[in-house]
Amino acid sequence: MNEALQQDSDRRNMRSRVTVLNHLLMKYGKKKVLKLLLAFERLDSGEVIAKEYGVTRERVRQWKMLLGYEIKTYVVHPDILARTKA
Repeated sequence: MNEALQQDSDRRNMRSRVTVLNHLLMKYGKKKVLKLLLAFERLDSGEVIAKEYGVTRERVRQWKMLLGYEIKTYVVHPDILARTKA
């Protein structure tokens, strides 16, 4: 049962992503949407993106969460690793 609910949720999320993407393409055009996606990848601030697209930072955050995902990595400093191995 849980797996069926997850699949249904995934389908709804996919429809939402496609709907938002289509809206962005109609409103801004392919070139500007690609620029938006690259800004997300570069981790440009929501404020900068919002000003360029004439929307709120909250709207940018919503787009960002719906159209992709962030992967955060924690790397231990090499000096610390060296000290713990000694």
